[in-house]
Amino acid sequence: MNSFSFLNALFVPIAFAPNANPLNQVYRPALKKPLRDYHFRIYNRWGQLLFYIQDPEGGWDGTYRGQLQQEGVYVYAIELDGASYRFRGTFYLLR
Repeated sequence: MNSFSFLNALFVPIAFAPNANPLNQVYRPALKKPLRDYHFRIYNRWGQLLFYIQDPEGGWDGTYRGQLQQEGVYVYAIELDGASYRFRGTFYLLR
């Protein structure tokens, strides 16, 4: 039996606003417990991969190849535990 619970493992924000204040400078899930084999990706509305990381401590700063990305809706994809658990959703980048 599988005991993993998405709600008990991580929280995924619905928006972030990287700007001059020190809050919300990177977009990343908030981990509530240690997770194995973490993969976090961010795509734009055309399906272009903008960001990929395997370190749960890292996050996206709202740029791609050094360029600020436009305000709007983006897609996240999270895979955990050898892709046994996959989560996808959207979030809003505010400028």
